Amino acid sequence: MFTLVVHLGFRLSALRSKNRFIALTSRLATLGIMLGVATLMTVIAVMQGFEDEIRYSLVRKMDHLQVYSFNDQYPDRLLEEIQSLKHVDSVFGYSQSYALLKLRKSYVPVMLMALQNNGSGLGLPDLQGNGIYLSNADNTLIPIGKKMSLIVPQENSMFPKVVTPNVLGTFDTQSVGNKMMVALMSFDTYANKFPNPELTGLMVVVDDLFATQEIKQYLKDKYHGMYYAFDWKDKYQALFNALQLQRNVMVFVLSMITLVAMFSLVSGLVMMSADKNKEIAVLRTIGVTRNQIMRIFMLQGFVISIVGVLLGVGLGLILCAYATDITHMIEHIVGSPLVDKRIYGTSDLPVSLSYQMVLSISGFGLLLGILASVFPARKAARIEPAEVLRYG
Repeated sequence: MFTLVVHLGFRLSALRSKNRFIALTSRLATLGIMLGVATLMTVIAVMQGFEDEIRYSLVRKMDHLQVYSFNDQYPDRLLEEIQSLKHVDSVFGYSQSYALLKLRKSYVPVMLMALQNNGSGLGLPDLQGNGIYLSNADNTLIPIGKKMSLIVPQENSMFPKVVTPNVLGTFDTQSVGNKMMVALMSFDTYANKFPNPELTGLMVVVDDLFATQEIKQYLKDKYHGMYYAFDWKDKYQALFNALQLQRNVMVFVLSMITLVAMFSLVSGLVMMSADKNKEIAVLRTIGVTRNQIMRIFMLQGFVISIVGVLLGVGLGLILCAYATDITHMIEHIVGSPLVDKRIYGTSDLPVSLSYQMVLSISGFGLLLGILASVFPARKAARIEPAEVLRYG
């Protein structure tokens, strides 16, 4: 019976119906599904690409994950344990405090950061020597090699401590993701200036940004609140939530294209059931059941949907593959850039396409096609052969 349903389904195909209006409606439905799937794929891939660009340009290695202790104790075994976890590149302690930098007749607030790591793999200068590195410092005001006065408040004293380290160099403040001027130094230098220094926390650098949640969960399950972790998602949560909301709204809006195509599919199948009512009546008289008639028309919707989805996936893959070339061509025509490098960090159109995304969009299109064919299929199955043959 399955073979019969498939055979009759293809014989009665709406795509090659002799009724030109039915064939046109079905082909328009296929075209609508193709455009809906291709547009959805391309737009989601581009939005995901921009989100990835923002993520990897905004999130610095020092923002990946910080671990803090409630008792301010960070034993070596904890560092070794975290280092052994999957996706962890490096773990090191750091100390953070604030000070005033005396600059001629004024004082500039700075954040002191002392790293047990020498800066390798973090986009920072090599923290060697008994001095500091300042972020975005003007060399005309702060010449390299000059001693500068740092006024550092002391916890148990009314009087601050004044230290005069050498300025060994400068670096880009984006490396630490802080707008305040930052004074970087090695932990040994910090210990020489401030005896018995305490660690503020641990920095964990990972090779996969999305692995930080696993590390946080591991610390929570094993130490039951003794340590708490703060990762890049916590720091930039509002921004990425807004990007996620924007993407969800865009998916909903673009899904309407496919939904509109489904109305054409419904109307085409309804007209086909009315056009083929004599054939349906004959099939019913020779023993074909209502369920089999319904399956024949459900197959019609599935075939139209799968053709549209396959064409849409093919078109979407082509658009994603040549997105940058298409963007540059449009820029050449209009004479202005579509992607501003100052805003997005790239002049190309970033595309991030995954198999899961393609499968999800394809499944969505097929599901809508099957649901859209339910009503015409039920309508065709309700045709009474006696009525049709009597008045036909």
